[in-house]
Amino acid sequence: MELGEVVHLFEERNIQKIKLAGVDIDGILRGKYISMEKFISAAENGFGFCDVVFGWDANDELYDRSVVTGWHTGYPDALAKIDLSTLRFVPWEPDTAFFLIDFHHSDGHPLEVCPRQLMKRVLQRASDMGFEPFMSCEFEYFLFRESPH
Repeated sequence: MELGEVVHLFEERNIQKIKLAGVDIDGILRGKYISMEKFISAAENGFGFCDVVFGWDANDELYDRSVVTGWHTGYPDALAKIDLSTLRFVPWEPDTAFFLIDFHHSDGHPLEVCPRQLMKRVLQRASDMGFEPFMSCEFEYFLFRESPH
């Protein structure tokens, strides 16, 4: 979908804010909300998103020996690009749209440790070999039999 089509759809649906999220090193979505005005600029040019998401764990504790980012790099912003093909509308947040983002180096090249970039490389390799991958999420959880005490 082109940016103009997305903006027109947003006008039709009265979208007021956009939720953007990228996948961190542990597979957790990390994101932010932006306004419509900021969205258009970000969709055209990308935007800065702190690369600390590749240097901390699920509890926001910094990894000790992170190579990608850390105190040695100053946790700079990575270039985040909105993947317009991932548009979803959030049913429990009225007037809100959602997109996934991909992380890149400041020169525009994909950030190798970005899980979505890895997925894209694997999909391309499979396609080059004549395979068509199918995938889905696996939900894991535990059930406990406990008393209220």
